[in-house]
Amino acid sequence: AGGFTQKQTKDDVFYSLDQMYVHRLTRTACNMCWGAFGGQRAGGLSGPKGDSICVQSMDGQIYVLEQETFAFARYLNNFLLPGPLAYMKEIDSIVTVNSQMQVECYRYRTLGTTMAGREKSHAGEKDGETILEDGPGRIGGSRGNDGDKDRIGLKSSRSKIRTVWNYDLGEHSVGLGILRMSKIHKTTGASSSEGDESGREITVLGEHTIFSLSQQGKMRSQRRLGYVPACFTWFPAGGGKSLDGDGKERAQKEHLAVATASRTVMVYDEEKLLWAAQTPFVPVDIKVGTFGGIRGMMVMMSEEGQIAITYLGTEPISQIARVPETRELDYESMDQEHKALLKVIRDSANSQLSEPMDKLQIICQAPHTLTDKHDFRFDKEEAEDVATNEQGIPICVIVKLLLRYEGGGVVRNVTINLNTPNAIKLASKTIKVPQVEGDATIEIPFFVSRSVLPSSSKIEGVAAYTSPGGAPRTTWLSFSMPLCLICRVVAPVNVANHRITLESNIPSASLSVLFGEIFRSAAALQPELKDTGEKVLSLKFFAGPVVTIRLSKAKNKIRIQSVSFESLWLVTNQYVRRLHSFHQKDRKSAGGKDGSSGANDDSSGGAGPLILTFPDVLPLKQYFGLIDNHFSLRLQIMTVEHALDGAAHQFRSIQKRLLQRYRHKNPTALMDLDLLLHESFMRLNALSNRMLNCKKQLEVACSNLSCATHLILLLIRFKFGLDSKNAYLMEAFLSPIVADDTDAQGWEERTKAAMLHLLRSVLVKQSRGSKSTQFPQSQMTLMDDTSKLKSNIQQVCERLSKGYRLYRSTTNNKKKEFSTTPKASSPPSRPTERKA
Repeated sequence: AGGFTQKQTKDDVFYSLDQMYVHRLTRTACNMCWGAFGGQRAGGLSGPKGDSICVQSMDGQIYVLEQETFAFARYLNNFLLPGPLAYMKEIDSIVTVNSQMQVECYRYRTLGTTMAGREKSHAGEKDGETILEDGPGRIGGSRGNDGDKDRIGLKSSRSKIRTVWNYDLGEHSVGLGILRMSKIHKTTGASSSEGDESGREITVLGEHTIFSLSQQGKMRSQRRLGYVPACFTWFPAGGGKSLDGDGKERAQKEHLAVATASRTVMVYDEEKLLWAAQTPFVPVDIKVGTFGGIRGMMVMMSEEGQIAITYLGTEPISQIARVPETRELDYESMDQEHKALLKVIRDSANSQLSEPMDKLQIICQAPHTLTDKHDFRFDKEEAEDVATNEQGIPICVIVKLLLRYEGGGVVRNVTINLNTPNAIKLASKTIKVPQVEGDATIEIPFFVSRSVLPSSSKIEGVAAYTSPGGAPRTTWLSFSMPLCLICRVVAPVNVANHRITLESNIPSASLSVLFGEIFRSAAALQPELKDTGEKVLSLKFFAGPVVTIRLSKAKNKIRIQSVSFESLWLVTNQYVRRLHSFHQKDRKSAGGKDGSSGANDDSSGGAGPLILTFPDVLPLKQYFGLIDNHFSLRLQIMTVEHALDGAAHQFRSIQKRLLQRYRHKNPTALMDLDLLLHESFMRLNALSNRMLNCKKQLEVACSNLSCATHLILLLIRFKFGLDSKNAYLMEAFLSPIVADDTDAQGWEERTKAAMLHLLRSVLVKQSRGSKSTQFPQSQMTLMDDTSKLKSNIQQVCERLSKGYRLYRSTTNNKKKEFSTTPKASSPPSRPTERKA
């Protein structure tokens, strides 16, 4: 403790703090309160009146310090953890809240008289815990630096202290204060006391309620809170003092300010909410004071030690807005202004928005070779799923992203989010670039899974950034991963359980040319592949299966085969895409040699457009098998989740019963509850491991079903000759996007609803004179089995084979095969195959 002295120089006035006395505590302190305990005067009866200090330690002992003099120490009743502490001078008592959620009131006179006898009994001890000098109860009464040697170690009694009153709150307390919340009323009669006339009451901030108790420990009011309180404080309602009817000065009532865990301050007048304001952080303590002549400034401190001074509101407006003088309206100027505004609106509606010139451009460079120099940052579980070569080096391709800002200035905080298939892995899908000035290059290592087949090699992403002018911008990017990351060329394999055959109107190019970038690197290591690379090519996925492509002698038939049906998709898609790209380049070069532009596909090179067909029956049986596998795994996960919930509930119930046995004062037999707890824990772990395995199997099943759906859509397009519009709509209804669905509305339920919508709308069988097509709604609930889904998919394929189409053409010069609904008089015929 100390005081201050004012010093003044020629230019400044400042204050210096002076140390008056020091008390060293032997126990860890928690909180304290102060006041004129017992109504005594420090330094004797003739000295000035001063305040004493009561310090509460973490072990439940309170120290009473009368300025530089140590008075006594005492242990509180029923102590477990320290609670808030306050002094009420009207009844000369110390109020606290114990760990049993009770408000306790201790009379200071009772605490002092209880300790008087014990001080006398220990006054003559040497080298003990009590050292009395300079009078009874004094410990080293010297001031200044000599007080640093003082040690408070008074031996205190652990006998139970008699409380004046106590009150059960029913919840733990956050804070405690003595304030005037209610209106001040003078009581009449002999029973009225000074404490009642002062209007001060005990306010306790609980975890869910604000309690207001009288000085006698009776409930006055309580308010239920709808938030989690953090701390509270109080301040005068009028900011000062007022006079009563007798001309005596009397303090006004006070308002309560409660800070919440949601960064809000609530100001109450008794039980009425007056004001609510947002705070910059969650405060641990809050006070109200006057700074710079401004009353009502709130000082708050955060957990990190940050201090902020805030203000609830603003001063009222002193000037009153005057009503302007009325004048006549100028209708001609208003009409001209209206026409000018209409012209601006019309011009802005006709003008087309253009892309900003200062945009961020992203160029992707994906090499066609693997690398062994990379930053491999995966945890142990993910690292086990990364594919490796024969030497154990992870299969990796490093993609370079070139960021180029075409405007002036510096772009900061560029965030790139990438979306990859399940089989393609990278350490982090979010990449942050601090700044881009001119050009910047980022290297991203991509890896591949050894257990999941990739359903696509396409990577999509979006880059979000803020322009130097402060406008938020986004840039979209898309690129395909090289085939060397997904598979490698091996010797031809003839073993196959699943195969598809495509027919082409134009002879196919050799496989060594179509897959040149991956074939050349493999032929350099295996020269024997050069002899078979023209018509036979086998590609082995790093996830396991081998896919073989074979060309006929005339190269107009292509057979793709493998041991698994889902692995056919990616190789088939790569072959079709590369074949189309090869023929487009060939036709452009042929058109340039003939002197034509090559824009007409039917006249360049004399070959015509490339047409691929699928003459065989659609492999729906193999496709339906993958659907059944995916659906059974979903049901299995739901079953394991239900069992896991039951096991967790059983484990918690056993824990509660076992804790109740341990908490009994008189221990009883456990009745093998510990063994039951161990068995429940082991069952819980087993179900958790089973859930993890099912999740991994479902991830593989989702990828397989996605690959098979892509393949079926491609074969439907080739089988029934769908144009790009109908193929796009068919992919929208039979979606190849299969997520890890474990709820009641999974991929099967959504696909069934989509197929029913097609069969009941654009693919419905209409008779002559029927009314317009209706679109009935179907509810998506968990299916018992997939029989109806498979039947609906098969019916859609049958309707497509009969000439029905999803897209209705509005022009008359379209071919009949693109019509949506056939005529009722004659059955629809199968679309004729286009000839070159």
